[in-house]
Amino acid sequence: IVYQNWDCATQGLPDLGILGQYKLVLWHADDFAQNLLQDHLNIIGGYLLGGGKLLISGWKTTTVMSAFLQNYGGMTGQFYTNSPCFISAQSTEYSELLVDPLKLTASWNGMLPYIFTFTVSETGETLYTANLAPGSAGNGYSIVFRYHNPVTASDLIFFGFPLYFMQADGVHSFLQEIIPDLLTPVANEDP
Repeated sequence: IVYQNWDCATQGLPDLGILGQYKLVLWHADDFAQNLLQDHLNIIGGYLLGGGKLLISGWKTTTVMSAFLQNYGGMTGQFYTNSPCFISAQSTEYSELLVDPLKLTASWNGMLPYIFTFTVSETGETLYTANLAPGSAGNGYSIVFRYHNPVTASDLIFFGFPLYFMQADGVHSFLQEIIPDLLTPVANEDP
C-alpha cells in the first residue's frame, strides 16, 4: 500500500481536492490542547459524501464533532471521562489495543485520561468496547465505532482516544486487519 504523510502543523489543513485523491485517510492527532478538525468539518463531510474512507483518532476530538458524528457516524450519545481510567480496547474481531505505559505520565497510574465512549445507533457498528477502571462512566460502551453509508459507500471509523498512546503491536495489527477491508479492490475497467 502506498501512503503519504501530511503534517497540518507545517502544511496547513488539506482541502477537499487533496483529500479526494485518496481512498482512505487516517486522521491522527495527539495534541490535547489543539483540535484542528474544528474548522475543517465541512471538508471532512464532503470527503465522506464523496465516498471516502476516514479513520479519526485524537484527543478530545468528539467535543468539536458531536453534531458531525450524529449526522455522519450514527453516534447517538457520548460519555467523556477526564480522569485517567482507560486501560484497553476490547474486540471480538480485532486485535486488543492496550495502553502503552511508556507513553504516559506517572500521575496517570498506567491509565489514559481524556477519553470518550459512545452509544451507537443500530446502523453503526461497535469495533471496540472500553475496558475502564471500575466505576468509570462508559465502561463497556463503544470506544471505537464504524459507520458505513450504503448510499455513498463511505466509511467513518472513529476512536474515542488517540492511537499514539496504545502499544504499537496492537495498533499495527488492527490497521493491517481493517485497511484491506476498507480498500476493497475493484477491477481496472470499473469506473
